[in-house]
Amino acid sequence: MSVKTEQEFSTAMFGSQTVWLCPDFPAVEAADNHAVLYEIPGNGATWPYKPTVGDDKWDSDHVKMPCSDHNLYNIGDEAANVGKKWDLIVEALSKPMRNSQDILEAVLTYQPDFKGIWTFTALHTFFNEYWDVSESKKFFEETLPEVRKLALALPELIQSPIPMLKREQNKSVSFTQLQLASLLANAFFCTFPERNNKTRKSEYKTYPPANFNLLYDGGGSKVMEKLKCICHYFTRVCKEQQKGVVTFSRRHIPVVECPDWSNSSLSISKVPFFVDAETFIEDAQGCIQVDFASKYIGVGVLHRGAVQEEIRFVSNPELIVSMLFTEVMGPTETVMIKGINYPGVATGNWGCGASGGHARLKSLLQLMACVEASRPMCYYTFGDNELKGDILKVYSSLLDHNVTVGDLYKYLLEFCESEALIADFYGYLEEIMSKR
Repeated sequence: MSVKTEQEFSTAMFGSQTVWLCPDFPAVEAADNHAVLYEIPGNGATWPYKPTVGDDKWDSDHVKMPCSDHNLYNIGDEAANVGKKWDLIVEALSKPMRNSQDILEAVLTYQPDFKGIWTFTALHTFFNEYWDVSESKKFFEETLPEVRKLALALPELIQSPIPMLKREQNKSVSFTQLQLASLLANAFFCTFPERNNKTRKSEYKTYPPANFNLLYDGGGSKVMEKLKCICHYFTRVCKEQQKGVVTFSRRHIPVVECPDWSNSSLSISKVPFFVDAETFIEDAQGCIQVDFASKYIGVGVLHRGAVQEEIRFVSNPELIVSMLFTEVMGPTETVMIKGINYPGVATGNWGCGASGGHARLKSLLQLMACVEASRPMCYYTFGDNELKGDILKVYSSLLDHNVTVGDLYKYLLEFCESEALIADFYGYLEEIMSKR
């Protein structure tokens, strides 16, 4: 098998003729390990999908919703005198908001513990200085009233509990895009309870942030651009409601069930392979697009981070909802977010930015994984033509020498034990293959 051209790679994609032939992406179906928050269409039923109905849950296994009957606040000094916080939220979000200061004052009516702490400096800068005056005016006059409606529609749109995707679990949860928009609108208005307590005793200390207050109190042009993306998202969904569905799946493999790399007899030539230096992962059609994430999914999105994951999340803000219910990931865990069931893998320089990884090594590690998983692989070098050429050259050598996954794994271990410099990695491989 030779290196694929783009057209050949597309043709060779496993399941590309019909995504329903891909066994790892079955049709959405409610199960003990899969919560579907909408009624699956049947008997000719079409959009809008009705929400599934379930019992309100207020525990560590489910998202504590702002509209829950258990989300209470004290009225006056008597502990026994309580009210529903959702009533406060409804009252605050029902009032006109003409500027970012109005947003802050509304939020602090139901998040009073953060008065004097949350200032929303970045949000004020964005609307008053950074964004075009006409765009800001249009947002407050046309879009924001619809965002408020989206937020307040939460009790009607989501009527069953959202499970937490916890460590060492294989569990999924499916939403409509309209449900996701409502959850994002609530994050925009910082309504989620107990999510800003990050003390050692907090039950959410192992989860990424959920409310947008961190973003609003950030700074710099990167934060400004993130706010612009989020505002454009709401402008779009408020004009034209999205009719799709999205599934979030947590996948865990115990260490003892991971591949026995050193004894794998699978040939590197088993899967189609394509390298592209001109376009980007997010442009890959017909592929699973790999996000080189932190173990806390999306954690940098609401901070100042602006590398691959943060860019991906603000480009497609529905991904941000994963931060609401996904616990920190372990070494053999991943989260898959599926709107369409495509089987190939589009990836690139995993961990080769701020984490200091070596692209030539990471390309081969990912290739080995794709071979084990029988997945075609498209590798994007982000404009680095020299890297593209090096990868294609060593890949061709792997094919010429009929190298298996087990062989390559052993070569990598031998390299690690040698005194060769990492810069000589591909040269080392060429030499060791020529001797065997």
